[in-house]
Amino acid sequence: MRFSKAPTAVATAVAAGMISAVLPVLPASADASVSLGLPGYAHMVVDAAHHHIFFSGGYHGDAIVVTDLDGAGVTTIAGEPGADGMALSPDGGTLYVALARGGAVAAIDTASLTESTRYRTGGGSSPRYVEPAGGRIWFSYAGKARTYTGNAGTVPDGGLGSVDVGRGTPSVTRQAPAWRDAPVLAADPADPGKVVAAGTGANADAGSDADAAEPTLEVYDVSSGSAVESAVTRAAVGDGVSDMTVTPDGADLLVAAAAGDSVLRYRMPDLAADGAYRTGSGAGSVAVAPDGTVATGGSGRDARVAVVGSGASAVRRAYRGWNAPAGLAWDPDGSRLYAVGGGGDPALTVYDSPEQGDNTLTLRAPSPGVPGRQYTVGGRMTSVEPFAAGQTVHVTRTDAADPDGTELPDVAVASDGTFSFTDTATAPGDVSYQVSYDGDPLHLPAQATASIGMVRAAATVSAHAPGTAPAGHRLTVSGTLSSPVPFAAGQSVEVRATDARHTVTVGTADVDADGSWSLATTPATGGPVTYTAVYPGDVSHDATSRTATVHVTRTPAAVAVTTDASAYAPDALATVTAHLGAPDDGRTLSVWAQPSGGTKTLVKTGDVDAHGDLVVTYHVTTATAFSVTYPGNRRYTPASATRIVRTYATVSDSLRGYYTTVRSGSTTYAVYHRTADPLQSAVVSPAKDGACVAFTVQEWYDHAWRTIASAGCVRTGTASTALARLTGPHPIGAHLRFRAAYGRTAGHGSRGSWVTFEFRA
Repeated sequence: MRFSKAPTAVATAVAAGMISAVLPVLPASADASVSLGLPGYAHMVVDAAHHHIFFSGGYHGDAIVVTDLDGAGVTTIAGEPGADGMALSPDGGTLYVALARGGAVAAIDTASLTESTRYRTGGGSSPRYVEPAGGRIWFSYAGKARTYTGNAGTVPDGGLGSVDVGRGTPSVTRQAPAWRDAPVLAADPADPGKVVAAGTGANADAGSDADAAEPTLEVYDVSSGSAVESAVTRAAVGDGVSDMTVTPDGADLLVAAAAGDSVLRYRMPDLAADGAYRTGSGAGSVAVAPDGTVATGGSGRDARVAVVGSGASAVRRAYRGWNAPAGLAWDPDGSRLYAVGGGGDPALTVYDSPEQGDNTLTLRAPSPGVPGRQYTVGGRMTSVEPFAAGQTVHVTRTDAADPDGTELPDVAVASDGTFSFTDTATAPGDVSYQVSYDGDPLHLPAQATASIGMVRAAATVSAHAPGTAPAGHRLTVSGTLSSPVPFAAGQSVEVRATDARHTVTVGTADVDADGSWSLATTPATGGPVTYTAVYPGDVSHDATSRTATVHVTRTPAAVAVTTDASAYAPDALATVTAHLGAPDDGRTLSVWAQPSGGTKTLVKTGDVDAHGDLVVTYHVTTATAFSVTYPGNRRYTPASATRIVRTYATVSDSLRGYYTTVRSGSTTYAVYHRTADPLQSAVVSPAKDGACVAFTVQEWYDHAWRTIASAGCVRTGTASTALARLTGPHPIGAHLRFRAAYGRTAGHGSRGSWVTFEFRA
């Protein structure tokens, strides 16, 4: 048998009546409990001196289960038929147990955990409750027939008896039946000569009206060895008393009736009504700690265990869970509360520090905050009990500068649970405050965390300048600095000027008390000059900037670029001339070349000659864009110009398959037999696989070359070569020629040279 302590549930309370406590609805809690292994549950006794808890199973049980104070199993005392009510002797050495089916009261040695003796209570009796008082062991009993049948009847069937254990030979005395069933018993801790009895169902005292339904409470003086009635009440306490106890000071009797919704309170010893603790459902259990703190338990739909301060009206602490009748007991030092629940499978739950009330800590912090500005964090602890003077909470601040946290001074807590403290963050970002309370005898520890996003306040700077100004003339840039959060003295604005060449800081302007600033400066370069007013920010304000642009007038510069041709053969050397117009200083030009589909590269940067020219050469491999750039100067604007040149392909023609050559004048002819079909070859350079080549064949007649055959598109193959065969019949002795032409390359057609041939017989 193993046990884990139960977590607590937070509760609040509302006063109702003089000492009436209203329990709130609580969220379900995952209570850790341990089964007792009993068929049912009747009573529980805590023996702190021997570190044991005893549990009885009632009429149908045959054993007493013993655990330690943590709920871990110790042993089972068997052979105790119908073990029911239990009580410790005044010296704690003996546990007395009413054996409902054994017709006896058993004495258990609390040191050895064995039965030392058994006192028979007389034939036909079924002892139910026991209490040591007046030097005797008092027990209540019912007839066995009454116990079996459950018949309330109208004939007295229950009564009181006692065992005189102080005599050499203990004797048992049983008074005549005066109750309809065995009454519940409670001893008075403040008066050992008093015992209180209460009816357990619709069974009034025999001396009352037989039809009365109200259970009877009676106080007996047992100091003489006999039970002498000293006070009685027939106040309605619900359908049967299931548990009751007298407060440690003997001032009040607390009575729980399982069918009622309250634990009733009666003044001792006259039993005058003295208020109630409302549980809201099934008030089946009540227990009082040595300091008077009351615990109540119920078994209804919204069952819970509640802890109320002595004489208080509000619930200090509450735990959700079904509680068996008579299923509560305190550790004698009040540090623990033991509760039995579980219905058909009785189980024990141990609640630590039950006298400490639920305590909820909440924090209130500004959001967002401003670095460098003091702010206040407030909080409250909410609990039923007020807080004693001198209580404090601990505060830890965590931010980017100290992620491990910095402990701030403890903060005093007012009696109503409120507190506050001030702090100042030094940088933007999240600042987290963890506030914790250590707890005290009446309050649980509590903690809460609040985060503040520290955000610098927005600042706004304006900038104004003339729209236009000539280069070299003085102008003024001015503006204002503003923010919703005031600025500290000594603020300044830095002014930067950006022109075509660079950005420079031209000065720093002090900000006046009204937020205004101004700065005089002289633009040195023509073109747009952008003045940027920069506020760098401070601990409380964001940096900001604003620009104003002045158009500084300059003379446009004239540049041009020319080439020695508009189109070139592949890898031809092009001559490029860049020309600059009027400027008399800053006479540097840059010439760039960008082949089609390629990257723009610098060919040369240099000064122009006396004619304003800069001449460069460049090998052209494909269509190329030549550009010239002039950076400008303080008088002239930047300028550029571009020229695009193109390239064309070459075609080489040849014949294959002739058997000789002959000359006619200055022309050489390839000679073929009339039966041969000449193979014409054309090579395109640069290589063009799959390119389209046209072939043309001409004959000289009528004093002119005239086309007699053509092939519109022959694709190049291996080695960029296109082949075309001229088929017969062929003219004998005629002068023929052919030429290949490659389609257009970058806008230019490319043709081979004419190749001449003839046919002979």
